[in-house]
Order: sequence, then structure tokens, then C-alpha cells
Amino acid sequence: MKRPNALCVFALTLVAPATACSKKTSDGPRDIVILLLDAVRKDHFSCYGNARKTTPNIDQFANEGVTFDRAHACAPWTLASVASAFTGNMPETHGAGVWSDDRSSGTPTALDEKNVTFAERLKSAGYKSYCRSANPYLDLGCTQGFDKVETIPGNAEEVVDWGLESIKSAGDSPACLYLHFMDAHTTRDLPKQYVNKFETPGAGPRMPAHQGYDAYIENRFVGDELVKFSTHRLAVYDGAISYIDKAIGRLRKGLEARGRLDRTWFVILADHGEEFWDHLTEEEANYHDSRGYFGVGHGHTLFEELLQVPLVVAGPGVKAGARIKTPVSLIDLSPTLLDAVGMGPQVGGFTLGRSLLASFDGTEPERRPVYAQQSLYGHKRRAIIDTDDWKYIHSFDAREKDFLFDLKSDPLEKNNKLTAKPESAAELKLKMERFFDALPRAGSFDPSVIDLKTAEQLRNVGYLHSSGSRPAQPK
Repeated sequence: MKRPNALCVFALTLVAPATACSKKTSDGPRDIVILLLDAVRKDHFSCYGNARKTTPNIDQFANEGVTFDRAHACAPWTLASVASAFTGNMPETHGAGVWSDDRSSGTPTALDEKNVTFAERLKSAGYKSYCRSANPYLDLGCTQGFDKVETIPGNAEEVVDWGLESIKSAGDSPACLYLHFMDAHTTRDLPKQYVNKFETPGAGPRMPAHQGYDAYIENRFVGDELVKFSTHRLAVYDGAISYIDKAIGRLRKGLEARGRLDRTWFVILADHGEEFWDHLTEEEANYHDSRGYFGVGHGHTLFEELLQVPLVVAGPGVKAGARIKTPVSLIDLSPTLLDAVGMGPQVGGFTLGRSLLASFDGTEPERRPVYAQQSLYGHKRRAIIDTDDWKYIHSFDAREKDFLFDLKSDPLEKNNKLTAKPESAAELKLKMERFFDALPRAGSFDPSVIDLKTAEQLRNVGYLHSSGSRPAQPK
């Protein structure tokens, strides 16, 4: 008998459990509506503990369904993260991302068409699929399999209008609608009533500068000035989330009016979080970034404020008010959706993610390590959160320190245990290396040729930069 190689054993270990727990939740066609809020931290949803009532409509879905308390993106920026959610694989396997040594000046590689996405699988089952993304990064291969696509900037109201209009064409066929909101990522065009929705007593007047980071980047506020600026910036951010939530409420009513509400599974999530000075000191002391600024935005670290994301699922067969405490990954999204419609959890020829369908009734999934990679800015880094809640972040730049955290006692990642527990760090580093070494690798990491229109749209939302100029600031 021929001995299987390590990769085969690895793949069987990961995929088999997903197949074993697979079950179809209901008979008859079911619609799928995926609502992704770009750059939204889970702790800014009221159903995840925000004292401000930012998300009453999303809270309703959470009350009617299951909330995953520890969902993780496997990359801290859009292209790599969404490609992982759509394929069920890590960036190392699907290839979408930036692969140069200095990520801040790199050009992204698109998701290769050789990858299979969940939308392509749904098409084979008779689904009509629609994608409206206000983030043009999805143009880089992530729209494979959708029947109708629009990837241009637009506000939450426009995105919802497009979705409600497009789903009409599905008729009696099962439909999948993916809507990608950018209002919290780029708050410059937020309606004034939402800019000012949440008051900040004692912080002075709210100014247009609070709708972005430029004033901070230019002035490097410290002390009381930073407190005032950050207080306003967070209030505007919450206002943007509230604006999206209102549009989601209108989407719900529109689907109900069309008779599709009761047949629909809703998935509400983010592709990554956002940093608001959470690790400014650590980044300034340890990290190198050719842009020359730290502590704000996303794409630049693998700390929890960028990796932990909201994930709420509601619809037929989903237990109302359930909460899942076990860490899961967004690579589990596509296997779960395909399993839910009776197709099994396999997305493509190799699927790393597993089905979480059994958790629709509140059952905790088996715990396994969670991994992350693919910085957009700075240098190459990887992270592992092991099953005992120890987290290790490794940088491939010899000038930069690694980090080791005990998330049970230090969920905000303020106490680096690297010096105190070098053996633990070494064990986690080895485990992480073996994981990534065993993954199938993308056939090409060649940068994509981005057309001028897409490049300009990406610059307008804070990505890319003109040749020879300073990189765009995080807007």
C-alpha cells in the first residue's frame, strides 16, 4: 500500500469533519443574502456590546439567528479576505493579495480564474447570483460565478436599491445576493445627519476632518488633542455603521414585500476590522512601514482589532438567539453556505474551510487553530491562534519583533509574553510553519494589470498610489 504524502493527510484531516457534520436544513429552494460591511469592527455593533445603538436592524437578525462571538478574517484587508471567504482557502492557496517584500509599494495579484468560488458552485445548482460591491477590489477576480455584477463606489442606499431591483429578475429561482458596503471604510461622503448622529460632550465641535485620518497623519496629535480627535472619529465611524444598518432594514422590508423574506438565509459580516490607535505604541516601536504612519486604518497588522469580525446568520432552521463562543474563520463561510443548500461543503478541488451548518442550532463546533496572513502594508507576517487561546504573530522582517499573547487573560493584546515564554513561541511558530508549508500554493503570485478606471477608484477609497508618489493615506 502506497503511503499517502503529508499534504493528502493534511487535506483529509481538515475536510473530513466538515463532511461528517453536513446536513441540509430544509427542503425547497432557499435564497442567500450576504451583507458585508467593509472595515467594521465587531465591537461597534450593538449586538456585540457597543453602548451606542448602532445596529438595531442587524440586532434583529442576531435575535432571530446565531451570532458567532469569535469569527476571524484570515487577512486584514479586503481582496485577500473576501477571496478567502469566497473560495474557502487561505491566501497562500488562492493567491489573491500582495506578495512583494515591502507590501506598502506592492501591486495586488488578482484571484486567478482557476479558483472555484461559492457563486460558481451555486450556479451549477440553478441559483441566480447578484453582486453589488462599493469596493472595486472585488473586480480582481472575486466576482467569478455571479450572473450580474456592479463594482463601483456607491452609498448604502444605492447598494440596497441595486440589490432589490436585481433580485426581481430571479423570479421563482433561488437567488444569492451579495451586497458590499463601504460607508464605514470611507466616511467622507456620509450624510450629515449620520456624521453628527452620536454626540461627544466635551470634545469640542465636530469638523469635516473627523471623517478621515488625514488631519491626524499630518499633525500627529498626542495627549488631549488625540483624545478629542479620536473621540470624534469613533463617533463618525459609529454613525456610518448606523447608516448602513438603516439601509439593511429597508432591504429586509423590501424582500418581505416581494415574498422572499421567509425563504432567505441572511449572513452579516465584515471582511476585516479597523484600528483606532489600539496598538500605536507597539507598532511605532516594532514595525516598519514605508508609508511612515501607524495606529490607524487596516491592512497593516494581524492584531485582533483587524482580524475579529462580526458574523451573524439568520433564516430558516437557524436557532434564535444562539451564540457560538468557539473561534471560527471566514474560510468556513462558503463551505457552510453550500452545505446549507444541500451541495456539501466542498467549494473547489481543495477546500480548507469547514461547514458550520451544525452550529445553526447553537452547537459549538470542534475547536481548531485559526490562522491569518497577508498584510497589505508593511512586511510579510503570519499569525496563529491555537486551541488554548495562545496567539503568536511572526514577522519575516528581521528588524521586527514577534508577539506572543495569552488571549484568555489579555484579549486586548497588551502584554507580549515572547521573552517570558520563548518555548511556547517556538512551538507555535513551528506549528504555523508546518501548516503553511502543507498548503497547496497558488500557481502564480504575479501582480495584476489593473485598468486605469479601477486604479483610480481604488485610490479614491484609500488604496494604491501613483507611481513614484507617496502611498494613499487611509481615508
